Amino acid sequence: TLFPTQAPATCPAGTTDSGDTLDGKTLCLVSGPISGTVNLTDGDELIYELNGTVFVGSDRGAELNAPNGFAGTLNIEKGVTIVAEGNDDYLVVSRGSKIFSNGTEAEPVVFTAKSVVDGTTPATNSLKGVWGGLVINGRAPINACGDATATGGTAGCEKSGEGASGLFGGAVADDDSGQLFYTRVQYAGVRLTNDDELNGIAFQGVGSNTEVSYIQVSNNLDDGIEWFGGS
Repeated sequence: TLFPTQAPATCPAGTTDSGDTLDGKTLCLVSGPISGTVNLTDGDELIYELNGTVFVGSDRGAELNAPNGFAGTLNIEKGVTIVAEGNDDYLVVSRGSKIFSNGTEAEPVVFTAKSVVDGTTPATNSLKGVWGGLVINGRAPINACGDATATGGTAGCEKSGEGASGLFGGAVADDDSGQLFYTRVQYAGVRLTNDDELNGIAFQGVGSNTEVSYIQVSNNLDDGIEWFGGS
């Protein structure tokens, strides 16, 4: 009996086939801003690269009842690897948008350096700061307001994130930015200036309905995980 041959996976909608391969897989480019839903799938056949600073959605403001901009959702399947290379390559989830990084114990989602995957840079214990990292902006309360006249914990108290990652903060304590399950970030972190640094994962005004379980940041230049307010 002859069995039909399964067609090879192709880069999903919202990504672009680079025409190259990496680690024996088709290399798909992820560019921003992401509007609507983008699904990163088929980690056994496809690998993904952040093409510059990738924003999921645009800033929708500090309040749920008066959203601005547009929303985006980034879904990442278990076993998917996302690579990046350079200070300008990082992922930002804007206020009002969501990320669902759905790794498992056996098949985590991995954000890593492209040069480590292709073998041009040895994965030593001292390697760090190859790419930017992951930033999540939410509408939950903060107390360090960009406007000195604003009251902490209110919708008027918001702040600009490091690395020009956009505004965060508000008065929505149970804001929902999605899920991070079994997700690893490695070789990230960028020191743009002495006061402006990208971390492995930055939770900026992130609300309590955001679910985070089993995350790891390793070999990061600045803080592995940094919280700016939120709940």
